[in-house]
Amino acid sequence: MGHLTKQISLLLIPILMLGSIIFAGDKSRVKIGGSVVVSKHEQVDDAVAVGGDAKIYGKVYGSAVSVGGDIYLGPDAVVHDDCVSVGGEIHMSEGAAVYGEIIEVDDFNFAGEFFEDVWHDNHWSLPWGFKVFPFLAILVIGAVLIAILPKQFNFVTNTIDMETGKSFLTGLAGMILFIPAILTLVVSLLGIPLIPIFVVVVMLLMFFGYFSTAAVLGGKLINKMGNTTSSAILHIVAGLFLLWLIGFIPFLGGLARFIAFLIGWGAVLLVLNNWRLSKKPQPILPTPSPVEPEVKTE
Repeated sequence: MGHLTKQISLLLIPILMLGSIIFAGDKSRVKIGGSVVVSKHEQVDDAVAVGGDAKIYGKVYGSAVSVGGDIYLGPDAVVHDDCVSVGGEIHMSEGAAVYGEIIEVDDFNFAGEFFEDVWHDNHWSLPWGFKVFPFLAILVIGAVLIAILPKQFNFVTNTIDMETGKSFLTGLAGMILFIPAILTLVVSLLGIPLIPIFVVVVMLLMFFGYFSTAAVLGGKLINKMGNTTSSAILHIVAGLFLLWLIGFIPFLGGLARFIAFLIGWGAVLLVLNNWRLSKKPQPILPTPSPVEPEVKTE
């Protein structure tokens, strides 16, 4: 998934290596932070690459999965289950066979631009880190989400305003756990078809969180200018514009926008967790039996 997936993958090598040892079968081929290769005369259960390509020239009796890379199937490649690429493409040579589903999840790169700003000082790209969608499309998506989920939008913005530090830490934890969540779906037979849905849902939630952060920043900016009756959309526009201006500051601008992204993402996760806890059934306590008064006998 562009720079984002590869950076996270390299940061998470110790955690993911432990996960791959626990979940992978004896004949599975798992590579974290690089490409996995199955040679022409090799036979493996599953082939999984995180942060690299999956190059299949032999037989895979399970699934072939790449997160943040492409899948290359040679002329003698055979995949008996699904072939899934998240953030890449699947290249099939003539003669290659896949007996399961072929699934490609496009490279949304919803946060990769933040890493490019932070590490490569690229300040002339789209200002808010979502380089797939133009600005007007972002506003349309934001307006639709807010119109559909007004209460949730208020919950998230209030969380950002009241629990900024907690939201940041939660968002950071959410990013760290994103790749293990993908791996959990990979090792589950029922989970692989859910990977595209999972990625799309996470992307929309990240959009929602970033809009909410922009709305909080824009609201504070507009309030300082003396306008206290503006709409949420105007707050988002002002916040995005403010983040765009901040983005021109070398290194710190990209870092500030990435922090804003993490705060919004973390606030969404906190609201979702609070909603989950509120839906938990409360234990039914037994009704105490009435205590009969003692009858004194003389």
